[in-house]
Amino acid sequence: MVVGVVVYFVAQGASEGLDPSSVAEAAERTSAEPGGSIETEIAYGVAGESKSVTAKGAGVFDGHSGRARIELSVPGADGSSVKVVTVSDERTAFVSSRVLSEELPPGKGWLGMEPLLGQDPTTALSAGGGAKGSLEMLRAVGGDVERVGEEPVRGENTTQYKATIDLSQAAKTFAAKGDAKLARLYEQIASRISGPIPVEVWIGVGGLVRRQRMIERVPSDGGKTVELHLSIDYFDFVSHPNIKLPPQNLVLDYTPVLRAELGMMDGTSLGPLRPPTGGAPLSVAAFRRQATAICRASLAKGRPLTAKGDRLGRELSTLSDAGATASQVQPVILELGRWLEAIVYRSTSDEISELAALAPPANYAADFHRYLTIFAQQAEWELAEARAFESGHSQALDNAKHQAEAAPRRRELARILPRLGILECGREIGSGPSSHPA
Repeated sequence: MVVGVVVYFVAQGASEGLDPSSVAEAAERTSAEPGGSIETEIAYGVAGESKSVTAKGAGVFDGHSGRARIELSVPGADGSSVKVVTVSDERTAFVSSRVLSEELPPGKGWLGMEPLLGQDPTTALSAGGGAKGSLEMLRAVGGDVERVGEEPVRGENTTQYKATIDLSQAAKTFAAKGDAKLARLYEQIASRISGPIPVEVWIGVGGLVRRQRMIERVPSDGGKTVELHLSIDYFDFVSHPNIKLPPQNLVLDYTPVLRAELGMMDGTSLGPLRPPTGGAPLSVAAFRRQATAICRASLAKGRPLTAKGDRLGRELSTLSDAGATASQVQPVILELGRWLEAIVYRSTSDEISELAALAPPANYAADFHRYLTIFAQQAEWELAEARAFESGHSQALDNAKHQAEAAPRRRELARILPRLGILECGREIGSGPSSHPA
């Protein structure tokens, strides 16, 4: 979210009193700059309540690499200030802070996430990826534009415009362009935000974006709405080529948790789930024999490995019943997360990969692909649980909601598996680790 997060959006839906090309040109000119500096302020609180958290910070972005680095000063619960560093490119945002490091597994200092998914104020500036990615995102969004007037920004004369962002409209536009994955992402985000997003843009000398403001409203538990007010100034347009991303071995990827929270487990993370092209379809008998053998072998391999998970689940329940402190519970949660990822998720994904390599009979292909998709959705949930535990956010996922959403898929499997003749391949689906207490 580094250059013109709202500008191109405004241009697409301009109306009376404004030439849309002028705003579009401002977006293009700003993104074409070699880089620049920003100052930002983020206010985060419950709508209608006076208490809120305000973070301030500054950073730089580089137009060539699409990278940005921002340091925020966020008030801590004890009144002290916590420094939060966000580094991003057009694909991933990375967040680091002292408080976050205390919750991450040993050896991990950064939390990574896919752009657009983060709603936390400390990651808001990285949520849209780099400058070029933000502008590309906004090409699909439309809305009315109003010219507000003239106002100086950092001593420079600018023209102010305001509009609203309709993410559901963005979803329709991406769907029309054939980008189903991005369309679904926008649909899910739009479902979490209360109404259109108000935005304001200031365009200055040379047709460059100088300031933007926007407000996000996200419903939370208890019927309250959380508001995120974001303001960014852009200036000193020079390149910053030395922005470095953190080493991957220091990053815990939080994207699976965010996708699970948004209901975006679609089974695509494990690949196309289809055999290599060119292979001859198996006969019905050979397909059933090979698929059943893979599932039986996986079940046999997994039985001895469940003992540790059961032990950790019991230990966590005991600590919870005894009112243990967070410092006492955290090591068990971390160990459970590691077990979920290294054992449960790895076993599931390996089994799916073996099954996906089979070429079913032509009349079985649609049912088999649907079965693999449902199985992959379970694997995505297992990885999300693991990452939630490993990151110290064991309560991040609503397991009851997940089970309710998974129930129709299990009923669908009850119809598919008999047609395929591989009933034993349904034993593991729906009996994953979600029963472990969090």
